[in-house]
Amino acid sequence: MPRLPSLAALRTFDAVARHLHFRRAAEELAVSHAAVSQHIRQLEQDLGVLLFQRSRAGVEMTAEGRTLAGGAVPAFDLLRNTVAAVHRGRSGAAPSALRVSLLPSLATCWLYPRVPGWPAEESGIELELETSTRIVAFGAAASGPDAAIRHGAGDWPGLTAERLCGDWLLAAISPALLARLGGRGLAPERLFESAPLLRHAGVSWPAWFAQVGVSPQSTRTGPLFRDAGVMVEACKAGQGICLTRRTLLADALAAGTLACAHPAALATEWGNYLVYPAGDASPAVRLLRDWLLQQMRHSGFHVAP
Repeated sequence: MPRLPSLAALRTFDAVARHLHFRRAAEELAVSHAAVSQHIRQLEQDLGVLLFQRSRAGVEMTAEGRTLAGGAVPAFDLLRNTVAAVHRGRSGAAPSALRVSLLPSLATCWLYPRVPGWPAEESGIELELETSTRIVAFGAAASGPDAAIRHGAGDWPGLTAERLCGDWLLAAISPALLARLGGRGLAPERLFESAPLLRHAGVSWPAWFAQVGVSPQSTRTGPLFRDAGVMVEACKAGQGICLTRRTLLADALAAGTLACAHPAALATEWGNYLVYPAGDASPAVRLLRDWLLQQMRHSGFHVAP
């Protein structure tokens, strides 16, 4: 088994991956910008891969960076949450953290860059994000979440589910790959015949083609991804065309790192919900709900009334 890189370098990577910003990571870690850069360079040398692409526009994870973030960020989340639980048990103090469970894809593609705007100082409540592809249980367990952001139909027995926003299916492609294939002048059928179609469980390319009226003669099957966020990163790297929810594509489309492969945006029956134990929401969960709705409005999502 390969030797693990230094914990300090991995902790620095965790901060940069969440903020996608070296200065903000440095502020969180209370170190200099130069120290953050040095840790990331050392980590890249140890692993032999480039983890971030740096430009004047900001910082963006490479496919390898996204893969590492998929394991490192949840691991540090778990470590922070465990330490907090021990501290609360030792001090007997009331929790000052709000533990929120959500999918890794929504965390990395949309929520993490917005976490610095959470009103932690004003509210006295710190967000603790726990990413998981499983539906985690609420209840008496010390490590259980206080709330969750879930994608579904809103019917989770024994829980209150408040709809945050609807979602749409979009097909996206990297501008570089689109240019190589012939650009915007390429007929839709020809475009979808020319590039691998990246796949994710629960999303059907044939059904989408039928709904939007595109009939490619043949298609190239791309890899199947378990994590939609990793699929989005692969799409940004030019590995094919992806079909997924707008909430996971919005930032990349706004930044120009992805472009729509087809103008159709199909509304899905499922939406994004804030879920918590049955009953009235606590003040902390109400604050989270209002903050999420504000962030979603700023992102142009169709939020619930």
